[in-house]
Order: sequence, then structure tokens, then C-alpha cells
Amino acid sequence: MNSNYIAKGIAVTLLQIAKFSVLSLAMVLSIGWVQAQTAKPTVVLHRDGAGELDADGWTKAKSTNGKYSVDLPTKFKDFTATHDDPKSPIAQAYGLSARMMQPIRFTTSRMRFRGGKGAARKQFEQIKAAAGKRPYKTVKPMRMNDYEALEAELEVKKGRAIQRTVLLDEDLFTIIMEYANTEEAAAMRLAPRFFKSVSFE
Repeated sequence: MNSNYIAKGIAVTLLQIAKFSVLSLAMVLSIGWVQAQTAKPTVVLHRDGAGELDADGWTKAKSTNGKYSVDLPTKFKDFTATHDDPKSPIAQAYGLSARMMQPIRFTTSRMRFRGGKGAARKQFEQIKAAAGKRPYKTVKPMRMNDYEALEAELEVKKGRAIQRTVLLDEDLFTIIMEYANTEEAAAMRLAPRFFKSVSFE
């Protein structure tokens, strides 16, 4: 996979994940599910419409297998995708996703790579080098929960997205908020709690 992999080749994996995630195709492309053609992953939907909303309309979402949790402003889906094809660099992905009535989407995914630390680091560095290449507008280094991380702004169809990518030893964790241009003000009100609430086990 070269440094331009983000904008090339849509694997069957993308279409399968999209059935269970609320991510738009552009956002799935951005988190690394672009690769050589491989067999479909096995996707297990653990829960749909899950979560008890508090007085403010938020719920604590915990991944069944991903060993993380995050606050979401609506009920959510919880799923695991397992890729048995040895040609796939990603062995498993543990996702949570939610979509509000207005077009604001929230997605988190912890991706486990076959190549361990080296493969996760390679993917992380590719995202870091993607600044200015579609769909990435900017990519900036940061720290998140004491881990090395990147914050990116992306352009998607009729909207934008904020993506944080966290290097967790052998895994990569992504947390993404995607919104229509018309909903930017509402999205910015929700962003602080969403991004700050992530907790890893």
C-alpha cells in the first residue's frame, strides 16, 4: 500500500462495513479500509438502538470487544468486523456508530492489524503524511489520553468531518464526527463532550 492508498481502490470490505456503520463512504475510506481486493469480512452486529439516554440526551456507549467507551448524543450500533483473508492488513475492527436526526454522524473504531505495532505505526504515519491530499485538509499531531494522536479536518460531500487517530500500541483507534455544512453550529456544540469522553481499558 503506497502513501496514496486513501484515495484509491474501494475494497469489498468497505461496502460490508458500511452496512453496519453509519459512516459515509468517504469517511470509511479515510480510516484505512482501502486495500487490495479481499474477501468480505464477517460482521457481527452485537447491538442496535442501544443505550439509555440521560437527561441531556447522551448515553455511555461501550464496545463489546474493543475495550473502550465513549459518550454519544443518541442511541448507537455496536459491531465487530473480522477479516480472515490474510491479504487484509486489518484483522479486526471494533466499532460504535450513531446518527442523529439531523445529518451528524459519530463513529469510533479500534482496528487490530496483522502486522502488530509496525503495521499500526505505518498506517498512522500514512495519515500524518496525508495533509492536503483529499479528503484531508489538515492533519496535526496531538496527545489524546496520554497517547500519540493526530487530529484531522476532512472535506466530505456537502460537509466536513473531524477525525482523531490514536496509536494504541498494536492498534489504531479512530473517533470521527461528520456533519453537513448546514449543521456545523450544532456539531460544534456536541464535539467537546464526544471527543473528551473516550476511555480505554
